[in-house]
Amino acid sequence: MKKKPLLIGLGGLLLLVIILIFSARAPWFRMAQSPQADMAYPEEAMDVQAPAERAPGSQVGAADGSEKIIRTLHYEIRSKSFDEDLPFFQAIADRFGGRIESIDQGANRSGDQRYFHVSYRIPTEKLSEFMGELEADRAIFHKFYHQYEVTDSYNQTAARLKTLQASEERYLALLEQAEAIEDIIAIEGALSNVQSEIEWLSQTKDGYDRDIDYTAVQVELNEVKASETLAGQTGFLAEVKDAFVTGINFFLAGLRNLVLWLVSLWPLVILLGLGLGVYWLRRKRNKPEE
Repeated sequence: MKKKPLLIGLGGLLLLVIILIFSARAPWFRMAQSPQADMAYPEEAMDVQAPAERAPGSQVGAADGSEKIIRTLHYEIRSKSFDEDLPFFQAIADRFGGRIESIDQGANRSGDQRYFHVSYRIPTEKLSEFMGELEADRAIFHKFYHQYEVTDSYNQTAARLKTLQASEERYLALLEQAEAIEDIIAIEGALSNVQSEIEWLSQTKDGYDRDIDYTAVQVELNEVKASETLAGQTGFLAEVKDAFVTGINFFLAGLRNLVLWLVSLWPLVILLGLGLGVYWLRRKRNKPEE
C-alpha cells in the first residue's frame, strides 16, 4: 500500500512530461507551414515538391507588349547549413536587379531551429535566371508557381484613363473661357470628378505595371536538424530513423520546457516544499516511538 502513492506520483509526472512533449511539437510544425498554403488562385497554377521540369522559362521571361501576365512564386527550402545559406538569400535579389520587400527572421520557441522568410520583387525578364540560380544544387522542399493574365482589365483601364485625360483637357479649356459664375462652378465640379477618377485609375494601372514587370517571390528558409530530410523521405527505414530521432528531440524539448516551467513557478515550489517539510516534521513528531 505504501508504494501506491509513489506510483500515482510517478504516473502523474510521466503524464505531464508527455503533455509537454506534444506541446513542444508546435514550433517544429510552425516552420513547415506555408503562408500561401490556403490561398486559392485561379488558372495556371503549378504546385510541385521539387524543381519542376516545366520551369516557366519561355513564359516567365517573355513579358511582351501584347500579353499582360502577373506571376507569383513561392519556395520552401529546408537547410542543414543555415549559416552558409543565409548570405546567399540575403544577396540574391541585388544580383538580378530586384529588391527585398520584407523579412521575417527568428527561431522557434526552443531556439534551436532558425528561419529566414523573405519577400522579393524580381524583374520578370530575369525571373528564369533567378530561378535557375536559386534552384541550382539545392533541394527544394516545396515550390508553388502561379500566373494569371490581366490583359483585358489592363487594356480597359488604360483606355478609360486615356479618355478621362482627354476630358480633363477639354474641361480645363472650357474653364479658361467661362465667364459666368454658374458655368465656372459647374465646370469645376465636373473637372473634380474627372480628376478623382484619373487618380484612381492611374494607381490601378501603376499597380498592374508593378506586378507585371516585377514578380513577387517569397522564400521560406527553415533550418532543420541533421536527422531530418530536405526534400521528402527516401524509404521506410529513413522514416523509422527520423521518427526515432524526432521522438528523442521532442522528449528533450519537453524536458527542457518542464524545467523552465518549474523555474518560472519557483515561489510556488518553495511554498510547496515548506508545506511538505512542515507536514513531514509534524508526522515525525506524532509518530509513536517503538
